[in-house]
Amino acid sequence: MCCKAINTAKRAKPSRHRLFHNPQNAEDAIMKINMAHVKERSTTGTWINFAVFDAKAINGDNDSLLAQLTAAARNAGLRVDQSALAYKVGAGIRFFGSPHLVNYLSASGLPRWTHKLDA
Repeated sequence: MCCKAINTAKRAKPSRHRLFHNPQNAEDAIMKINMAHVKERSTTGTWINFAVFDAKAINGDNDSLLAQLTAAARNAGLRVDQSALAYKVGAGIRFFGSPHLVNYLSASGLPRWTHKLDA
């Protein structure tokens, strides 16, 4: 798995070697990711369905992580026009994703989590 869910990941007990997961079982690991699925009016008046995921790529590849989580949300039956990741950096929240959505979230803040997504 290439993501770290903020405060929502099920973590295995650390071994004596301070490993946080068994690499052989990494493919089988399922994490519960908090997400917000929100429908808002755009500046043009049309409705936009967007998803915000409580996750950050630990390998730095946020593009792939966002694509995987967006696909998982769509496979779960949710309509997603735009999506973004939300994660803590220091004392603040940083957003990564669709530029218009990131601008909106930066101004309005983080929405409430509405779903938990298995990833």
